[in-house]
Amino acid sequence: MAVLARRDRPDPSVLGPMVRVAPHRGSLAHSIERGDAILGITESGYPGSTSSTNEDGWAAVFCGALDNVDELAADLHLDGPGETPHEPAAVTLAAYRRYGDDAPLHLRGAFAAIVSDGSRLICFRDHLGYGTLYFRDEPGAFYAATEQKQVLAGARIGRDPDMDVLRDLFYKTDHGPEPCALRGVSRLPKAAMIVADREGVRQRRYWHPERLLETSTYSDGDVEERFDELMTRAVSRMMTGHDVVSLSGGIDSPGVAAFAAPRHRSIAGEPLAALSTVYPELPSVDERGFIELVARYLGLDPLHVYEQTARPLDEIEEWVALVDGPTPTISLPQYKEHYGKARTLGYRNMLSGEVAELVIDMTMYRFPHLLLHGRFDAVRRDLTARRRRGASLSSIGRALVSAFTPSPIARRRWRRNRDGVPDWVDLDMANEAAVRSVVPPRERWRAVQLAWLEPVGITVEADEICQDLCGVRNRRPWTDVDLWEFFLSLPAEVKYPDGRSKTLVRRLLRGKLPDEILDRRDKTAFDDSMLESIDYQGLRRWLSEPTDRVPGVRYDRLQDKLERQELNVTDAMWAKDLASIHAFLGTW
Repeated sequence: MAVLARRDRPDPSVLGPMVRVAPHRGSLAHSIERGDAILGITESGYPGSTSSTNEDGWAAVFCGALDNVDELAADLHLDGPGETPHEPAAVTLAAYRRYGDDAPLHLRGAFAAIVSDGSRLICFRDHLGYGTLYFRDEPGAFYAATEQKQVLAGARIGRDPDMDVLRDLFYKTDHGPEPCALRGVSRLPKAAMIVADREGVRQRRYWHPERLLETSTYSDGDVEERFDELMTRAVSRMMTGHDVVSLSGGIDSPGVAAFAAPRHRSIAGEPLAALSTVYPELPSVDERGFIELVARYLGLDPLHVYEQTARPLDEIEEWVALVDGPTPTISLPQYKEHYGKARTLGYRNMLSGEVAELVIDMTMYRFPHLLLHGRFDAVRRDLTARRRRGASLSSIGRALVSAFTPSPIARRRWRRNRDGVPDWVDLDMANEAAVRSVVPPRERWRAVQLAWLEPVGITVEADEICQDLCGVRNRRPWTDVDLWEFFLSLPAEVKYPDGRSKTLVRRLLRGKLPDEILDRRDKTAFDDSMLESIDYQGLRRWLSEPTDRVPGVRYDRLQDKLERQELNVTDAMWAKDLASIHAFLGTW
């Protein structure tokens, strides 16, 4: 997607450079010129993923997946699709003309969209920020596109790294609302809308999930019935009939598969396939036994398995140039290998259990939250359950003391906390984000439940580009907005009845998955796999005597560890992110 809105005279020639700078997005398929605006859309490898439309002086472009396109079209009384599916852009435009600035609230999926009446551009992305949209506002012009490099190409300005943002990425401290690794570009926040016209640019949030927190009054039976309804709809919305489930031996992706398997058989007439990574040489990591158990139970066939060969620093220069910056935490080469396996096997749509933890497993501060809000029956049940599991009164007391620690003391403790921080990284700078996130005790539960809304989602956006490159779309049913709002609305004592991990979800999935899976309490740690994939040669290449240096890093101490090949898991994670930053700087 590439868009130009000028406050003088639009220049159609700008679209060409914006499209050519991102060839993996495809070639220019449609362009629409309306008044002050020019909108262009490219066709990539996703069937039905991009579209454009115009009607009565209005125009729209849409990039991504509109999961409720047919439902919304029916609500808007649009003509039936017949042999041709509804165009997402046409439905989006109709929704905006009906609902105005509240239109994004009615859309479901992973997308970015722009609507224009010729004098205004209304830009928005999905609630959780899985669709990408960047922009630049300058005198005389406003540019928006799905990638940073496209915005810069439209504005005819060069690429220049923002060192402050790179530092923040390394330490995971976002000082600005829309940090981008390239100067001169801004990111549209998730759940946000921006309106650009001759008067300027105005931005606002259109979704306020904090208002839903603990608002529901479901009975136990209602919770199960509502979950089944919403999960069935979430999975069905995201399926195409050409699907594969990315399967692990935990609960999250098997939970998706449990709902997807019967739906796939009904729409495709054959079993749902599964794709899994296995680690036969690393017994502590390998989940093949659990994966095969789930596949047999649900009738998944075929089950494709492979051993991972990609390493986090493979082709790192190409990746950081492609996604316009370093990508903290995730490994794009390993994502590409996974998507590539799926594409080679003929699948275009992948279902995964990713991000489920943020929806159903944020238990921190639950017990003090119940106590502070006078829910003493729930407190009594919680204490009884903890004691039955063998928790001592002293351990419960320590947890309460920690939860109720006044903010100034909690900040001082965080500053001294070395857990998860290598000895070659400045402790104050590494803990800055944690220190800044400390809120008063009464607000801590709420902050944890809503923490997922704040990060800008840089890794998600990089993953979206990786999917586009591979021609495979990764869909995450646990992130369906209706399902997420349902879990958000549950009271703490319902969502987490005993304070343990995923107790409610285990109950809701009972009978849909093998008991051996639901009764697992050992969580697979991938430490051995991470240690196995450390690329010491690649790390030395990028981290030995770099020209530009990230403040707070003891490069000499890190260099010594690299030479002796003695990185632990924490070292490896931080070193990978640091190498990604230096590889990005190395593209200049």
